[in-house]
Amino acid sequence: ADVAKLLLPWAVKGIIHSISASSSDTSTSSSIEWITLEACLDNLSRGKEGGSNGNIDGSVLAALLSQSSLNKLVPEAAKVALACSSNSIADDEERNGRNMTKLAQAKSAAGCFRVLTSLYRPTMDAACNSLLLLVAGLVVSSAGDNTSSSIKESDGANLLGVELQHEFQASVVESTLNLIRRLQLGGAANPKKIFALLSSPMALAAFARFYSISIANAHDEGTRSTDDLADTRAKALVKDILWQGFFHPTQHIEGFRSMQFAVSSIVDGKAQGNESASNPRASFEETAGAKHKKKIIMASYQDKLVANLREMIEGSTGDDTTEKNEFGGSSTHDDCVISASIILPLLIEGFVHQTRKWREDHDRHVGKPRFSGKRSSKADITLLQFQLWSSLVEPLILRLKDTRKGGVTETAAAERESGISGVVELSLLRSIRQCLALLNKYDLYLPSYPDPGHLNFAYLNALSSVLLTRAQNIYGSSSASCEVLLSLRSLLETNHQLLHEKLHWLLCIAAGCLPQVSNNAHIGRSNGNLGAAVASVSPHLFGRTLICAVVATYGKLRQLDYLFAALLPQAKRESKPSSSPPSTTIDTVVVLERVIKDKRAADTIIHCVQSCPQGQIRPIWLSFDGWITKHSKARQRDGLAQGGDSTLRYVVGAFSLFLRSLRIDQHSANEIKQLCEHSMATSISSLISIDDSTSSCGNQQAVIKLRSQSRFTVHGIALCGWVVDIHTRCSFWLGVSIDDIANSSLLNGGGGSAQSGVILSCLLDAAKRYTEGGGSAIDATLIGALQHLACHRIEQLHSMIYQKDQVENVASQLSVSSVTGGSEDMITEAKLLVDFAVCAADNCVVDQEDGPGGADWSVLARTLALWAPYSNKEHVNSFSRWMFSSASLLENDIANDPVQLKQRLVALSLINDASFYE
Repeated sequence: ADVAKLLLPWAVKGIIHSISASSSDTSTSSSIEWITLEACLDNLSRGKEGGSNGNIDGSVLAALLSQSSLNKLVPEAAKVALACSSNSIADDEERNGRNMTKLAQAKSAAGCFRVLTSLYRPTMDAACNSLLLLVAGLVVSSAGDNTSSSIKESDGANLLGVELQHEFQASVVESTLNLIRRLQLGGAANPKKIFALLSSPMALAAFARFYSISIANAHDEGTRSTDDLADTRAKALVKDILWQGFFHPTQHIEGFRSMQFAVSSIVDGKAQGNESASNPRASFEETAGAKHKKKIIMASYQDKLVANLREMIEGSTGDDTTEKNEFGGSSTHDDCVISASIILPLLIEGFVHQTRKWREDHDRHVGKPRFSGKRSSKADITLLQFQLWSSLVEPLILRLKDTRKGGVTETAAAERESGISGVVELSLLRSIRQCLALLNKYDLYLPSYPDPGHLNFAYLNALSSVLLTRAQNIYGSSSASCEVLLSLRSLLETNHQLLHEKLHWLLCIAAGCLPQVSNNAHIGRSNGNLGAAVASVSPHLFGRTLICAVVATYGKLRQLDYLFAALLPQAKRESKPSSSPPSTTIDTVVVLERVIKDKRAADTIIHCVQSCPQGQIRPIWLSFDGWITKHSKARQRDGLAQGGDSTLRYVVGAFSLFLRSLRIDQHSANEIKQLCEHSMATSISSLISIDDSTSSCGNQQAVIKLRSQSRFTVHGIALCGWVVDIHTRCSFWLGVSIDDIANSSLLNGGGGSAQSGVILSCLLDAAKRYTEGGGSAIDATLIGALQHLACHRIEQLHSMIYQKDQVENVASQLSVSSVTGGSEDMITEAKLLVDFAVCAADNCVVDQEDGPGGADWSVLARTLALWAPYSNKEHVNSFSRWMFSSASLLENDIANDPVQLKQRLVALSLINDASFYE
């Protein structure tokens, strides 16, 4: 200790002398002086016990270091500690190769800074306006070499690019914040003065930088927990300083309660009526075309915080003008926007937390002299929280609307050139997403809350329109897409009515993020962590999650009919522009078709349909049936327009998905059976055009003919297969006799349509021709649909054969002749259809672009137990070859082939099924 007392003045004198001699910002002090000073401070700060537990004893050092010396040493220590970059350190080590490098000097200076700030007693003005800004500027300079690589879409929160190379540099930030926190708790200034100092734009920008700092490779070492890192402790200090300085329960909350919150500029004055509520997007476009320039009347000093944040966000002009402050730090207009975007969610959470604490204290001490007035209610506090939330989020919305002017190409080009414009947009979207998450987390808005004039609903409705409009221009930016999708899901969870009138638009945007070719082999491997998911940048995942959330929500609300109506292609509506996307119907169909092809989204739809009330089945069925009938007749009358087949393919696929989802029981069988017969007479008949002159002829003359081509027929046959399957299941639940099944079958001329019997004749004729080698006479686009229909016919025959055999067995036991006849004809028909289905799959007909899918083995794998009794040895060998060859394929070798991936999964599931071996 005596040696340290002798060396300390020498080291201090040398450093101060170098400060006086240097005219530039670069320090000229030597490494030996800083290392000596660190050793002396470390020795003398341990106290009499000599402990090294991190507690600093300033009794000895206070007598050796005056405040005037600290005024020079503290800023100089910060400059030396943060002046080193990775490149300068590497150059220095290569130049001299000694241990006295800039890195050792910077590390010693950081240790000195920690001890010196514990002794430093500046004014609150000096700490916030001098030291805070100095350290913030030095941090930016120190991270300058890594800024370009830090501004990445995949980066979680480091939008400012503040990535430090060493933990001792982050400890400088931590020590600075500890100093401000100590002055704040010690009453270095009155609460109003502290509020003004902390709420200045420069101070808020500095706190935002400190809140977003990170240490390169610090979390990869694995030696310490995240809480032990200096950057984590710095973020906790930023939160404590701002929450205490802005929202202290006994010092500031009453001031926020006295603030005058005007109607948001994004909500039209007509919002109190019905016109704005029905068309919020048009209202927003009219009222939010320019920035909110109205002068804010300061009712209390708390208004200054909102005004400064608004100035930081709206004050940027979009250019990259750089402004330097007197402490060496520089900031651009874009940096101000990013800083405000980062700090806003933290302030909102702090306000909510502190106001709840204030209400608890108020209710606990109500009636005492220091508290007067009525007992505070939760509704009043929640309204205040939402008002401040909307005031802080409003400039983000207006600033985001301004970024729409450049469009996708300009934004993407600017992002590639400098990385600024894209980061500004991403910061705005991320801040909105975090604010909406807080809205849901703390229930700041609920539909049950009082909302005079529906202004709060109109505000959120306008926000949803902005996000949906913005979502059309961000497909080139993966992180921005994820942020918008997460924000829309938060709005859905808040109140589904916010997106109810725009549901078709929402589904189109979410489906547009799905991959064009659905590959669900890797779905479900995410750990569910939101931060990790955003960092992985996967719009496919969030688009799929949003669609599933929409389907599940409307399933719980018992409004699946509205959901399926939104999934149908919409005509252009001029009366409600907010309800449909500004795109063509063809583009809408292309993206919506990805919904029914995505496995997870389709499974969610199936689950909701299976659990929906019986009364919703008929409206949904008739909506599909009516659309197909109207569309096919109009297309056939006017001729096939380009793109018409893709629209019809999508609607038939969605209808088939609905039919596959139906759960039939004894209560619903009769109604669904009638719907099947109705569809055979309407939609299926309109898709399959049959020549009336041959409809009454025999099998040899029964030929399906189109008025132009067979593009509609393939959809009609595919849909007929599912309708036959549903009709057969209904007949089973209704207990229909064998003769009734044969006579009322949709493929035997029953079901109210004489043309339905011709479909069976055409199926048998095509199967006979194909198995006899006349497959060239059949349109290749029909093979897959005919195979599908054949499998459902086999299912129907299998049930009828079983029941006839049961009747014959009973008749033989009773020595009574059977009145129903044998089942040999049906067995022969089943064998013919099995032969056709296996031959079609064995020939590997490729999927057609405009059809519902070509023939393959997957259809036979799903109905193995039905057709196996009517197969022969060649059929079994062919199926076994396909199953084992598909199962033996390596997933990596067929990663880009969705057809083989699908067949591999089907084969593996069949092998793993215990009933297969029976």
